[in-house]
Amino acid sequence: MSLNPKEAEDTVLAAEVIDGLGPYLDHPRCVALGEIGFNNITANEERAFVRQLQVAKERNMVVIIHLPHNDKPRGMCRIAEILKAERMNPDRILIDHNTEDTIRLSRETGCFSGMTVYPISKLNPERVSAIIREYGSERMIVDGSADWGVSDPLSLVRTVERLAKDGVAPAEIQRLVHDNAMALYGHSQNWHPDFTIKPLDPREFQR
Repeated sequence: MSLNPKEAEDTVLAAEVIDGLGPYLDHPRCVALGEIGFNNITANEERAFVRQLQVAKERNMVVIIHLPHNDKPRGMCRIAEILKAERMNPDRILIDHNTEDTIRLSRETGCFSGMTVYPISKLNPERVSAIIREYGSERMIVDGSADWGVSDPLSLVRTVERLAKDGVAPAEIQRLVHDNAMALYGHSQNWHPDFTIKPLDPREFQR
């Protein structure tokens, strides 16, 4: 739950949304504040970003940070500076949407580094595999996304297959797609995943 950086240019709306986040952040099913960060790396986006970091810090919350779609290295550099200035706890922060030109600096912050897999934009399985083989799996999280634009709900599965094909050890793959995410979200008092839920049988469940 958060104000998305794309909405930060309407400063009146942004202030109203941030002021009203409290009840939503207090909901027992809210496990993190995010995504916050940059879209076009503007002054208004930065003000909204810093305000929300301060809200998260006051509540000791997990934070998900959005790297900009364009000029990612500049956005990553500024995010690193802000996190240091605000004295944020890196154990509770995920910097997501990394690519080859941001991953080194992202890892240097000590935060968790996310890589979002898409079939066209951001990273594909082959590029993720190359990054992992260079940087390893410590504090790295691989995630998929199926939202607007061209996406693939099986992108994470395809990435796991590619990692295995490229010789990445099963324990490392486990860290990338499960253990590291559990470690991050485990800092939320509301994180109570239930892995005993059985998938619905489509033969028995029809709308």
